[in-house]
Amino acid sequence: METLIGVVIGIVVNALIVPPVLVAPARRDVGLLGRELAASLDRLAVALPEPQTPAKLQELMLEVRLLRPMKDAADASIAAGRNRSP
Repeated sequence: METLIGVVIGIVVNALIVPPVLVAPARRDVGLLGRELAASLDRLAVALPEPQTPAKLQELMLEVRLLRPMKDAADASIAAGRNRSP
């Protein structure tokens, strides 16, 4: 009887709390996005004080555009965790 009560309590607690398996991908993807965003801002801060060649400007734009898939991955990971939470 005690085992059945423990099983029921475990199921209820698991249903009420987002499983760590779903939180870890979101934490990872948001962390990657944050680090790359910080690096992009650092590159921009270095580039702003002086004129840049068209090739360097193109390189900066390409690097920044690569943030979009990272943002989409972070959004998807957060949504997956949110959809599985109560």
